[in-house]
Amino acid sequence: MTLTTNPICLRPESFLLLPRDGLLLVDSQGVVLHVNSIARQRLGVSADEATGQPLVSFWPELAELIGRRSDWENRGPVDAMLSWAGAPITVRTFRTDNGVGVGVLAGLHEPETPGPRQSLVESVLEAVTDSVVVTTAEYLDFPGPVILYVNSAFLAQTGYELNEVLGRSPRLLLGAESDPANRSRLRGALQRGERVSMELPNITKDGSTYWVEIDLVPLIDETGAVTQWVSVQRNISERRSNQEALAEQALRDPVTGLPNRLALHSRLKEALQRLNRREGQMAVLFCDLNRFKEINDMHGHHVGDQLLVEIASRLREALRPEDTLARLGGDEFVAVAENLVEVADAVQLALRLKERLGAPWLIEGQSYRPSMSIGIAMTTETSESVDEMLRRADLAMYQAKEAKGAGVAIYDRSVDEQLKLSISVRRQLHEAIEGDGLVLEYQPIVDLADGSIHGAEALVRLQGGDGRLIPPNDFIPQAEVTGLVVPLGEWVIRHAFAELRAWRDSGHHYSMSINVSPSQLRVPGLGSYLLKQAELSGVDPSWVALEVTETVLINHPKVTFDELGLLREAGVKVHLDDFGTGYSSLSWLTQFPVDAIKIDQTFTAELGLDPRKTAIIRAFIQVAQELEFTVVAEGIETELQKSLLKKLGCDRGQGFLFARPSRLGPASWG
Repeated sequence: MTLTTNPICLRPESFLLLPRDGLLLVDSQGVVLHVNSIARQRLGVSADEATGQPLVSFWPELAELIGRRSDWENRGPVDAMLSWAGAPITVRTFRTDNGVGVGVLAGLHEPETPGPRQSLVESVLEAVTDSVVVTTAEYLDFPGPVILYVNSAFLAQTGYELNEVLGRSPRLLLGAESDPANRSRLRGALQRGERVSMELPNITKDGSTYWVEIDLVPLIDETGAVTQWVSVQRNISERRSNQEALAEQALRDPVTGLPNRLALHSRLKEALQRLNRREGQMAVLFCDLNRFKEINDMHGHHVGDQLLVEIASRLREALRPEDTLARLGGDEFVAVAENLVEVADAVQLALRLKERLGAPWLIEGQSYRPSMSIGIAMTTETSESVDEMLRRADLAMYQAKEAKGAGVAIYDRSVDEQLKLSISVRRQLHEAIEGDGLVLEYQPIVDLADGSIHGAEALVRLQGGDGRLIPPNDFIPQAEVTGLVVPLGEWVIRHAFAELRAWRDSGHHYSMSINVSPSQLRVPGLGSYLLKQAELSGVDPSWVALEVTETVLINHPKVTFDELGLLREAGVKVHLDDFGTGYSSLSWLTQFPVDAIKIDQTFTAELGLDPRKTAIIRAFIQVAQELEFTVVAEGIETELQKSLLKKLGCDRGQGFLFARPSRLGPASWG
């Protein structure tokens, strides 16, 4: 066999190989990797006779030709005429990723002139604005399929020259961001000879990444074998960029730019998974601003938004770069810190957040110091859920709000026990209001001058499922936070009036004192409801006294004074309950629409034992007498207390000395 002295130039068509051309792949060590079925047929050899053989043994002349080529980079594919088994045969040599490719061309002596149909196909492919890539199909193992054709759109997109990609593997386009699952799916489709569509990242010659929507279609010959793959690739980088921007926007709080609730869930989940691989604990800090609503109400939401942006900046500065800060919405922020050694680290972080936040902030010429309550939940367990960690931190935050001190609380399991009890009480209270689970007990109010009973205070009790009576301190706070206090108060008014009417009918001309919650007085309607019920039950409003706290009178003066003013005009008395435990400024008494004050039992208990408490009670009584208020002392349990109060000029008393609260009312008072 002899070599032609002048290599034949690349045929005019753009395809490296045509479907009727054979293919040999030779690795960089000169070993034959693969001979496709067309080449095996044309050369008359089997796969076993060729594959794995040194090329110099299998086809010495071809090995010599390849060895003499030194222009792989500059020239690209080159044709030459060799002999095989005494017959001339044209071969085309080109570079591959792992060696050399050899095309066994259909033309025996001279390059073929492209026919009209072939020219039309190439013209169509060149006119397509999407990238088109044609590869071999038979050999999938490394180095795998080789590129046989690319159109001008592909070259423009990737920056490659034609001779730089022909014969190469499509893997030269594979981006680092490529999803392994997508690569596995692509290989599976190639192995099965199935059409496949997906989105993949490609890289250009200069290393830039762009995204394509690829549609990979197999070409099948008359025997049913896949001979080539045609890949049409549409550049979707702009679309992906827009999608990513929208996805990022969906994960960001629009006011502060911090991660939102959805993003926080994702980051918390990742942090929990990392606990397996890292030492230390993870802390979730639930931060709730104090008095933020006041800023919005006083200055408007635009100022509130400015404050939120400032707070986000301050909190971010107080955290480590690796910590997460998110805004859940409203005035709630959450920080996530990993790799903490002990609980004290989380507490120090919380205190640092509070300190950084507390610097003055100027609002429309006024200085405001932001503050927050922080609840901390910690874990070392990857099994904890995101929702559970947030729930625990949220519960601890409410503890921090209720407690005095630094405004920081750490979750422990006792909080859940309290929550379960609270939920149980709320459920029982709701059912009791609708059914018959509430009862009223009555404690007499006695005239200290002669020991006669002036009236009684109605005290509501919640009856538990076991028949045990739950005291007001255990369920009234739950009624307050759930809004059930209003229907509860209305239930008390109806039943107390019915009882009062019965007393009067039986000859007991007592008055009735009824406690009124601050929530009942914050909104209009209490006065109208009470007077309507008095009319329906046949109760004279002058027989009734409402007991209110001084706090509600100070915090909500307008609506409170309006409601109490309406009732006093109708004859209802107003008693200032728990006097001495709130603001206790005697000057307020001149402004309150009240008829009597009730001295709190904490003062009565120290009467005769603590001279200061005695002096305070004396002052209360003297001022009340000057203002013509009646004075009622609560919690009288001893004859000494009764005697001293009477001596100080107290008008009436109430306590265990006279009678314990009882459902029987007058029948139990002797």
